[in-house]
Amino acid sequence: MMLLMGKLFHIESALKARRDQRGLADEQFHELRAKVRTRGSAGIVEAISDGLADLQARHEVLPKSEIGSAVTYAMNQWQTSIAFLELPEAELGNNSAARAIRQVALGRKNWMFVGRAKDAPVTLEWTRTIPAMPTPATTSSPRPTRISGRPSPS
Repeated sequence: MMLLMGKLFHIESALKARRDQRGLADEQFHELRAKVRTRGSAGIVEAISDGLADLQARHEVLPKSEIGSAVTYAMNQWQTSIAFLELPEAELGNNSAARAIRQVALGRKNWMFVGRAKDAPVTLEWTRTIPAMPTPATTSSPRPTRISGRPSPS
């Protein structure tokens, strides 16, 4: 089943690569994605559904075991899980959403240690500034060799 899920993510990755190679606009990309999902991804999703139903029907997995709980959860959430087949704008995974809320969660955790009310605005400013800073992979300049105010190592 994990191999089938891996195939779904591989298809999505190949679609994004094709979009980038051809320079497709969002509307064109969504049309292409809808066609590919209808022709290819739908069959894989059906195979996953059949596998889950088969696991439940054969009673080889105890319902209260960890894998049994996972199968039950997947079957209960099935309609939500396959919504991406009907919505070409929807991403298959939720990585972008997880990255977006990470700063909120980290900020909430960091605010626990502010200590004084007058320090809270400084902490808030840092949590707003840090996500806006470019990551090393996106910067065009080399990493600094010396930190301001400190002598460079010899």
